[in-house]
Amino acid sequence: MVGLGVSGCVGTSGPTAAGTSSAPSSATSAPTAAAEAGAEAEATPGPITDLGARDGANGSTETTGDGTIRYTVAEGDVTGIVCDRFERRWWQLERPGTDGPFDCNAPSYPGDVLVPTDEPQYGRPD
Repeated sequence: MVGLGVSGCVGTSGPTAAGTSSAPSSATSAPTAAAEAGAEAEATPGPITDLGARDGANGSTETTGDGTIRYTVAEGDVTGIVCDRFERRWWQLERPGTDGPFDCNAPSYPGDVLVPTDEPQYGRPD
């Protein structure tokens, strides 16, 4: 498996197909233009749209009955570019079925399922 790394992004979310991933320890990072420009100030509001496949975000998508987009990571994908594909900020990407935090700065691996969200940076008020 090839590890995918990212640093900063405009996008969001996702679960793994098996709930966990057997990630190799050699994941890499690649900053995106959004991160370098400090584009993490405000959440990107919904609706979430798929802007289409591109280098670094060639995975497949499916939309569930409730309108949730599920993105399956392909080999060569970079999580930050996946965020950009959905115009999400770095904290607006989930990987359901895994323990611990996940965002566009975390490595992803082929077969992982990611879900873009419109979550505010510091969560929703209770």
